[in-house]
Amino acid sequence: MAKLTTAFATSHRLWVAAMEEASRGGGKDAGLDHLLLALTIDDGAAGQVLRASGVTIERAREAIAAQHREQLSSLGLDVETLSDGPISLGDATGFDWTEQARAAMARATAIGETGDSAAVLRALLAEPSGFVTAVLRRLDTTPESIGALLAQAVALPVTAPTASSDDLFHRSTTAFLPATPDATWALVSDPRRLAEWDATTETVTPGAAGSWIAPPQDGRAVDLGPQHFTVDADESRRVAHWTFWWPASVRRTNRRHVIFALEPEASGTSLRVDTTWETASARKRRRVSAARPFFRALMWFQVTRVASSVSAALRG
Repeated sequence: MAKLTTAFATSHRLWVAAMEEASRGGGKDAGLDHLLLALTIDDGAAGQVLRASGVTIERAREAIAAQHREQLSSLGLDVETLSDGPISLGDATGFDWTEQARAAMARATAIGETGDSAAVLRALLAEPSGFVTAVLRRLDTTPESIGALLAQAVALPVTAPTASSDDLFHRSTTAFLPATPDATWALVSDPRRLAEWDATTETVTPGAAGSWIAPPQDGRAVDLGPQHFTVDADESRRVAHWTFWWPASVRRTNRRHVIFALEPEASGTSLRVDTTWETASARKRRRVSAARPFFRALMWFQVTRVASSVSAALRG
């Protein structure tokens, strides 16, 4: 069960990042190149080993583009004028893995493998097409070198993170962001930039008593009226506490808290995200407890979506 949970979480996290990278080129098929890019921002052993070897997302993007140009040039095609745009998932429908990428993900969950991002990286290092090998050589490293460092990293003892208690209304996650702490802080502490990482927001206007208002988007499935929020930003600690609520529907909704905590890390920033829903209703707690597996998954998706959205905003 633990392996299945790990594999699911890894697949979801890499899926989102790979599809975001695929969208920069206007495509909807995520291949080996996009999977490698997703691993460069992994916050586990795979990402740490890649970044320590100089395989950052910026350098990997350049090496992958150069490798594609070389391959197409060998076919007599000139693609020097092509360039990637910003991340744009739209409604996020229609995206899929290529056959090669799907095979790599399958190898990461095969018998004897762990299903985590380290297993995905091992599968990429051994993929038979030679594309990943060529990209790594452009970055002055090799699959053998990366593999050796990865073996050392996963052999180190790992302190299990403290569980976020049994509170179904709270979940947390961590993410590596390929941006400086200053750039990350500027994004997650500024209420005027909410729309950059919250897909439900288009505009933000000042409210009363230091609050802010985000009008509802047209076509929202459930219209709760304007969303209000405050931001308590402690720059000395690099902790930003966002509180959201819907005054017009106070009986149907509860306040939601999102807390960002930043730590500098080599080649970027480590971001911890905590999401909590307030509820004082014993009846609602009993109702949620009855649907415990579903609600756990819902809270996990919410907190990981926030983390990935902040990452996407900074990767642009």
